[in-house]
Amino acid sequence: MVTLFYKTFYTFCMVLEVLVIIYMITGWFSQESYFRKRLSDLLEPALQPVRFLVKHSIFQMRNIDVVPIITIIILTFCEGFVYPFI
Repeated sequence: MVTLFYKTFYTFCMVLEVLVIIYMITGWFSQESYFRKRLSDLLEPALQPVRFLVKHSIFQMRNIDVVPIITIIILTFCEGFVYPFI
């Protein structure tokens, strides 16, 4: 039962990481597309806490949005933490 939880959490982190990468790539091309809007609605609960922390830290940059990159780093850390238990 515990292994199922770890596998589910690991898979969730991987899927979320792929969605964040797609979110970053779509940001380069078009800001107002329907797909980008829906992806933003889906990812905003995951990005909002990181966005709050970045706003009050030294990583605050006006030209570059580092929130997706930091989110990917956090998700990768979570995957690496859970992977030995699978």
